[in-house]
Parts: sequence; structure tokens; C-alpha cells
Amino acid sequence: MNSYVKLMNEVIEYIENNINDPLSVQEIAKKFYLSEFHFSRIFKIMIGCSIKQYVQGRKLTLVAEKLKVSDCTVTRAAMDYGYESPEVLSRAFKKQFGIAPIVYRKGFIPINMVEKANVVVRDIMNMKGSFALKNSFLYLEGTDIYGVYTEVNENNANFEHKLNSTGSSFALKYSEFLAERKLFGVVNCHEDESKKYTVFFGGHISQKDRVKGLKPRNLPEGWYACFHYYGDMLRIRNTFVEDLYRWIMLKEIELSSNGIGMLNIFNLNDSNDVNILVPIKAPD
Repeated sequence: MNSYVKLMNEVIEYIENNINDPLSVQEIAKKFYLSEFHFSRIFKIMIGCSIKQYVQGRKLTLVAEKLKVSDCTVTRAAMDYGYESPEVLSRAFKKQFGIAPIVYRKGFIPINMVEKANVVVRDIMNMKGSFALKNSFLYLEGTDIYGVYTEVNENNANFEHKLNSTGSSFALKYSEFLAERKLFGVVNCHEDESKKYTVFFGGHISQKDRVKGLKPRNLPEGWYACFHYYGDMLRIRNTFVEDLYRWIMLKEIELSSNGIGMLNIFNLNDSNDVNILVPIKAPD
């Protein structure tokens, strides 16, 4: 496991176990023998928000849960979670969730709670004094794979279910005909910024004469940047996009428009083990 991933898992557990205390960036950094500056940078990259935002969000989420399921007062919650006064807690709660705690307690208004962070497992390295994804470069020979297409919209409630069921159904139905234990997922986003995607799930078929109804999809020849992740792709996709943009800026790499937005290659023996390929122009 990457040392940064191990560190962040320990940090997240420490925060959970001490969430009632008035945690500060300085205190947490000191606990893990890091400077505030270095610790803050690592946390922001690994978790996706600042340490201050995360601690505040987790505290207020636990306050919200307590207000809903018990007779705990705002005054009691302020004391339990280290706020100077009920007024300070109320201001922080309204700033975080857009609603006063007393109003939230009486109603059924949904809020965006900050769940315990799930540290995405990927290789991070220090590059030019900044942190970025570790990658490899791969020259892919042009090849055809066979599979099924699906159209999804990230704004729809069935977005995750549709993606999961399409990929899982293909793997279950056609795994015996695959030449290798790999599932390919080709993702292309629509250009109208509607959060609509065309996704192709397929693989190399060894017995084409025994398989009917699958459509071909060409994987273009060329250079790709390859990144290794471990986890549920639906859960880590936003983290990957942020990681990728940071990597592009630091490496000064130019993407290639070859008809593929992103190519995910899943290990069918462990679907959480995924290599993500992005087409690029020839690296120096």
C-alpha cells in the first residue's frame, strides 16, 4: 500500500476517535510528525478537501445525526463536540448545511452530510515539489473488442445501478468466451456538458462463432498514460478526474483525441483492481 494511503487511513481513524475534541491542523500534523504545510497538502490531495473543512464537516454531521435521533439540545451538542457556545455551533451548522440546527431538528429537510472519508488507493509520488499520480506510459497496438453499449446520465437516480448492472451482466454472461480475465470499459462523455456518457463494456472474444449480438469497438493504436487504482470505480471517479488534471499540469502532457475519453481495464478476478488508460500524444 502506498505510504500516503496508509498515513491518511491512520489520520481519518484518529479524527473519528477524537472528533469530540477541538482538533486543529497543528495538533493533528504534530501527532503524525509532519509540518502543517506538508500535512495540509497531502490531506487535500488524498481526501479532496482541506483538513479544516473535513473536521468541521464530520463534527457537524455527527451533530445533525444526534439532533435527529435523540433529545439532545443544541447547547448539549455544542458542549459534546467542542464548540464555544450554542451560538457558535448554530452559525457553523447553518454555514455548512444552509439551515439552522433547530429548524433541521423539527423538519425533514435533507442535508449533504460529510461521511467518514474513504481513502482512495492509488500511487502518489512527489513530483517537482508537488504531489501527483504515479503513472506508466503504454503504447497500445490497435485492436478490436466486442461487447455492449449503454447510455447513462450522471444526474439520473439509476446512474450507478445501470452502469454496474451492464458491466456485471456482460462479465457474467460472456466470461467463458473471453480470451483473458479482463473487462474493458470505454467511457466517452457527450460534448454538451449534460453529464451524459456513452459507455462500452467488452473484451477480447476467443470464440466469436459461438457468441451472437455483441458489437465491435476499436481501441485505437497509440500512446496512453496508465494509472493504477484500487476501489469501486463509481466511488473514485471524481477523485481520478481531480488527480488527472493535477498530473497533466505537472507533467505538461497533451491529451490525444482518438475517440476514447477513458479506458478502464478491470481484473475479473478482483473488480476493484483497475488500470485507467488515457490517450496522450507521444511522451518525450
